[in-house]
Amino acid sequence: MANLAYHALLPGWLAAVAGLPMRFDKENMARLFRCPFRCPLLLICLLFLSAAWADEMPQLTLEAGMHSARINDAAADDDGRWLVTVSDDKSARFWNLDDGHLLSIMRVPAREGSEGRLNAVALAPNGEHVAIAGQTGPAFSAARRFSIYVFDPATARLQQVLPGLDHAVAALAWSPDGNYLLAGMQDMGGIVIFDMRSGRWLAADGDYDAAVSGIDFSADGRQIAVASRDGWIRRYRFSNSSLKRDTLRLIPDGGEPGHLHFSPDGNQIALGMADKLQVQVLQAEDLSLAWTPPVRGIAAPAKERAGLANVAWSADGGRLCAGGRWMRGSRAMIRCWDSAEPSHYTDFPGAEGSLASLQILADGRITTTGRAPGWALLTADGNALSRRGPPAQTVEKEGLRVSPDGTQVALRFKDAGVLAFSLTEGRMEEVPEQLLAEKSAITGLREDWADTRQPVFHGQALSLPDQEIARIAVTSADGRRIVIGTDMLLTAFDANAQRQWSLPVSGPVRQLAISGNGRWVVAMAGDGILTWLRASDGTPVLHLFMHSDQKRWVMWTPAGYYEASEGGENLFGWLLSERADAAADFFPAGRFRQRFRRPDLVAHAFEVNPSLPASGMLGQIAPPTLSVLSPGNEIEATSPRVHLRVAIRSLGEALPTGISVRVGGEPVEVAQPRMPAKQGRVPELVHEFDVEIPQHDTDILVFASNRNGVSAPATVHVHWEDPLWDQQLQRPKLYVLAVGVSRYALPAQNLTFPAKDAGDFVAALRQGSTSLYREVEVRKILDEQAGRDEILEGLDWLRHQVTHRDVAVLFLAGHGVTDDDGTYYFLPWDGDPDHLKRSGVIYHEIRNTLTALPGKALLFIDTCHAGNVLGNTARRTGNADMTAMINELTSAENGVIVFSASTGRQYSLENPAWGNGAFTKALVEGLKGAADYRKTGRITYKMLDVYVSERVKTLTGGKQTPVTIIPQGVPDFPVVALPAAADCGKCGRE
Repeated sequence: MANLAYHALLPGWLAAVAGLPMRFDKENMARLFRCPFRCPLLLICLLFLSAAWADEMPQLTLEAGMHSARINDAAADDDGRWLVTVSDDKSARFWNLDDGHLLSIMRVPAREGSEGRLNAVALAPNGEHVAIAGQTGPAFSAARRFSIYVFDPATARLQQVLPGLDHAVAALAWSPDGNYLLAGMQDMGGIVIFDMRSGRWLAADGDYDAAVSGIDFSADGRQIAVASRDGWIRRYRFSNSSLKRDTLRLIPDGGEPGHLHFSPDGNQIALGMADKLQVQVLQAEDLSLAWTPPVRGIAAPAKERAGLANVAWSADGGRLCAGGRWMRGSRAMIRCWDSAEPSHYTDFPGAEGSLASLQILADGRITTTGRAPGWALLTADGNALSRRGPPAQTVEKEGLRVSPDGTQVALRFKDAGVLAFSLTEGRMEEVPEQLLAEKSAITGLREDWADTRQPVFHGQALSLPDQEIARIAVTSADGRRIVIGTDMLLTAFDANAQRQWSLPVSGPVRQLAISGNGRWVVAMAGDGILTWLRASDGTPVLHLFMHSDQKRWVMWTPAGYYEASEGGENLFGWLLSERADAAADFFPAGRFRQRFRRPDLVAHAFEVNPSLPASGMLGQIAPPTLSVLSPGNEIEATSPRVHLRVAIRSLGEALPTGISVRVGGEPVEVAQPRMPAKQGRVPELVHEFDVEIPQHDTDILVFASNRNGVSAPATVHVHWEDPLWDQQLQRPKLYVLAVGVSRYALPAQNLTFPAKDAGDFVAALRQGSTSLYREVEVRKILDEQAGRDEILEGLDWLRHQVTHRDVAVLFLAGHGVTDDDGTYYFLPWDGDPDHLKRSGVIYHEIRNTLTALPGKALLFIDTCHAGNVLGNTARRTGNADMTAMINELTSAENGVIVFSASTGRQYSLENPAWGNGAFTKALVEGLKGAADYRKTGRITYKMLDVYVSERVKTLTGGKQTPVTIIPQGVPDFPVVALPAAADCGKCGRE
């Protein structure tokens, strides 16, 4: 639902022909049609370009570290090291099974609608190649043919395109020797085999009456089995590059087949059923029924189309497992039988949602993916080793409420309470359950509407498009309009059963509501995105995504203008596909912060028509892309020096200007590439260089830059088998600059605790620094000492003192002010809010200092004060929205860890009873030991974050929510070490 964007700009040469500016508006359109000799040429040009121009359109898409739409297939390598998953969200993701982290994302060329949705994946036995396919290729082919895309998963580089298929791909399988790729087609396309050594079509069988549902090679590669939805099972002999079908048989008990797999010895075939809770084991030789595993105790709700479509054998053939649409709660269940004694079986839950894939690894572990989306790695007896769930929390059935004017929503989450969001205030907060209003009754709709093709509204049958099935419905308060959600569409009808509008959605509609004033329809599809649409015509005007951590959020218009929380702006971005033989590029929204972060446009999205698109000609304003060619995205290190080979590419004509590297979050110097001598679009630039790394696990982040900005990072995860971590040899120095202003030259601006907060914070750091740092240097600048020049001198001191592997801490407490342009200033003791440019410390000085530091950098900032609110003597002196500043500082290329006292539009609170502001009180308690919940004697910054977050909310009754944002690639590390004799169970807590 969120993938809506369009061009705003004319190509430069076309505008030049017309003698017009490059932007459409009312005046320019009038000029266009007053030019009789230019109009025919323009119209011809526009018609000629329309298809190709639309093809280059960027798509707005969610990116929250996990698939945002259902997972359709998955594959693990033979050694059980990696897992690849593919989804309707048009991405394939490469996972490390040991620790569950994401290694790379592969994106095929994509367009609006279904183009780019991925149905199938196959991972080569050596793990070096992955084939992905589905609704892939026709938009890029003049003949509307489909393609298979082959990537190197370690680098996410597209290696090969296998084009020319007449049907979308439903299933893929790699031969055991890695030489051949088998593809099963949708519709009646049959099967195709490619010789991967030459990339050529080797053999095919198109004699099918329905889509292929399952394919498999036998372990020796000489047999192929295929199941299709026409009810037939086919077995082929495959040898000497020759394909021969020698057995064809209807499923013994009838029904619709699902996946199938050969037993390890090749003598039997396990067949899952898509339409019934049954598994059949066939003799491979003649496809006769050998045995049927018992399914007693397996059941599904009467209305559900349940089945056990997924099957898998253990490596020794002694175990057979199956799962599918057999659910308990939100998880798919798996049953595993003993092959020798099928009456002996075990049941256990898999991933969230109905099962998409099932595989038993060589060591007996089990991988399972669910359509929720999510995946799980289980032990042989079903205990979870690791899980990855969807990026959005599951909302209870009918758990969406909307305010009468549509500007506020509340969601009831499973096991997570109720969360409310205000569009006008840009704020997310927890609310008590009792504040969730009752859902409006559905009026005029006959009770048997659910799961039907023709619901009856006011006595008349509604005709849903494309024979869709009604899953969810809502009516307006006056009962004159009904909106129905299906698996693929959102459709509105009037009281006379006339269809008013219909809109494709990204997945099944899960939540649906109409505002009390009848103007807005609010819908949530499977990706967790809330979309506001005009009820009159179905036009989307705003999208909102709230992450499952209940901290990060982002809302954006269909044009691409956005507003986000701290750490939330990179939850979405633009997907850009240039051509058929190149992978799609993804640009996080934060890469265009200065241009597209427009809180003003987002705040007024309800009041005006959708604005001109932000994303026109995106390629011309985009930063470069960078990928690591070698050694891949995960390595085992044996030397403190790593040799990298990278590729840099600019989409437009902005030449690369250099690269930068961070190791463990700290900047390092590397050799720069030789840049092209002249402007203009250049081929991919390849560069090789060495990077020094510490002898322990770390991440290497590599960036490329051009005049448009800095690329998203390419990451290399480094693992050491025997890491060296000699704290005595590597003890850093700690540099602390603490600025606190309580007394101002203008007494009306005075605060109570910032100066004391700065002193108490420094004291807590000193107390915990003896054994952790070899030396501590502190500068405190308080009250009248904190003039603009003195603060700038302090920043300069920090910049010149900190060296590699030192730790720098900047603490700022006082007033912060944002000017009319949205620029943040820290207010010195003699600062004048009416003359910020000459009297305030501009944010750029703070940014330039912190981002230039060669060591680790932490910023603690408490500058959005509301006075003594809890003591009822509040005076609001200007709340600075620091969201943009925090998001820039914490970008991966800047690497600054930021602790902020409050979210962008909240105030920081102070109270004499605490003796500090709430934020500093929690910090001091945590640093003195209260944050040591692991009882390790050390407080890491992540431990401090957990403690401060909960403590501040408790102190202020939820009125203040601190925020900690951690840049990508920065590992957790200790900030203080506690005295050995301290009893840290209650350290620091009053």
